[in-house]
Amino acid sequence: MYQRSRALTQTIRSAIFVAVTAFCTIASVANVSASEEQHAAHEHEHDHEHEHPEDTEHSGAIELPDNQADMPQITTAIAGAAELKTHISTFGTVRFGAEQLFHIAPRFDGVITQVQVAVGDYVNKGDLLATLESNDSLRAYPLRAPAEGKVIEQLANSGDLINSDTVFVVAAPQPQWLELRIYPAQARQIKEKQLVLIPTGEGVISRQIEHIIPQPDAPYRIARIKLPAGNTLTTGQWVEAQIEASSHTLPLAVEKSAVHTIDRQTGVYVREGNAYHFTPLSLGRENSALFEVAAGLEVGAEYATENSYLLKAEQEKSSAEHSH
Repeated sequence: MYQRSRALTQTIRSAIFVAVTAFCTIASVANVSASEEQHAAHEHEHDHEHEHPEDTEHSGAIELPDNQADMPQITTAIAGAAELKTHISTFGTVRFGAEQLFHIAPRFDGVITQVQVAVGDYVNKGDLLATLESNDSLRAYPLRAPAEGKVIEQLANSGDLINSDTVFVVAAPQPQWLELRIYPAQARQIKEKQLVLIPTGEGVISRQIEHIIPQPDAPYRIARIKLPAGNTLTTGQWVEAQIEASSHTLPLAVEKSAVHTIDRQTGVYVREGNAYHFTPLSLGRENSALFEVAAGLEVGAEYATENSYLLKAEQEKSSAEHSH
């Protein structure tokens, strides 16, 4: 009887131990779960406070004080129609034209008895260049300049025997010609009368192509452009020029210098009062100065152009401060 009572007591104690252990385990799991939920909620709240939806970030205005919105370092333009011109870049040399060069030769064989000029001298029409003694008559004959210009070649000296060969070459000062090289890949886009832009030290010369001439011994053609009088280009100078290849009227365009990329979106800063908003755009055709706007902007919108990078820097700075 005593042993049975003792065994019963032991069984009851074991059952109580198991029950207490199970209760503690359940309570511990519940506390951990509650703690994790609380931590997750805190993290979600923290993330929500610092998240930057793309639309919100892009639509955030950059406010400028009244005395800064019109400061000259940020200029604006009005979005509207524009002429989109594409150009082909090519190179060439400034040259004398055939009509500028005068080859002076005697009509009779003889000996040069006197030379009056040298290479580089500027002569007027009728000036004496040299004197020749004829072999037949032994009379003296003058060689005179047929036109105003500069002596660029002297091919004989005093005492030389000559026989109707060229003695001097005189180049008239005008007109000069620019001869541009047109390679096969460019040939289909370039024709006579197309506009050419030629940069100089004093601005840009705008002229038309006068002739396109095949070159039998070269892999290119020559486009000849007659240069205006008084230009600063010198004969023999190597020049880069832009040939206008096409022209299209765009209903809406923006200046290329105004376009920026932020978070993989390309757009401009549109001004509204003293605030600038980054406005993403869908862009189309382009040249070195303009982008066609396919969507995202209205005609008449005012947008930042020159030094608009200052607005981008301000936006990036503000975004970095907010993220911390």
